[in-house]
Amino acid sequence: MTNLTHAFLACFLANDWQRAQRLAQAARLPVMQEEGTEGESGGPHDQIAKMLVATILCDRAAFRHQQSRFARDRSRAYFFEAHFKYDRLMDLILARSETFDSALVAQEKSFLARATDPRLEGGWTLDACLDRNALVFDVWAVALANLARHRRLTVRHSSDIIPTRDFEAAV
Repeated sequence: MTNLTHAFLACFLANDWQRAQRLAQAARLPVMQEEGTEGESGGPHDQIAKMLVATILCDRAAFRHQQSRFARDRSRAYFFEAHFKYDRLMDLILARSETFDSALVAQEKSFLARATDPRLEGGWTLDACLDRNALVFDVWAVALANLARHRRLTVRHSSDIIPTRDFEAAV
């Protein structure tokens, strides 16, 4: 299941909603569950992928279940506890909350805090951030902003860190 996470983000960035839907449906096929021994197994990475699937399929019950598992397990890894707030953005999409746009502003602050967080290790830091690489941006936030827009939520926030305008679907 974890292996689908980047595919989902790529679909969101490309505004390819049919492919994202097909991938989410495929993730729920018995063969995927059996071959991946998914069920209730897996840690935060699997739970994140499953939250994405539930968000795409508008399955609040499945999302809540995975989010509660993730809330329990996120404290095992500092990065998830301190900096992974994307489940909250997914929750706002499912709730069709117009507070999504303001949540992007908070997400930007969290993303920037990663650049100087001395507790992060193993590549989670943003060691090419801002003054050294103008191309660094919060891929997750932009991808989820595209999904929010697709679900008809208002997304106005756009910045160098969350460049939502650069990924708007062509009309």
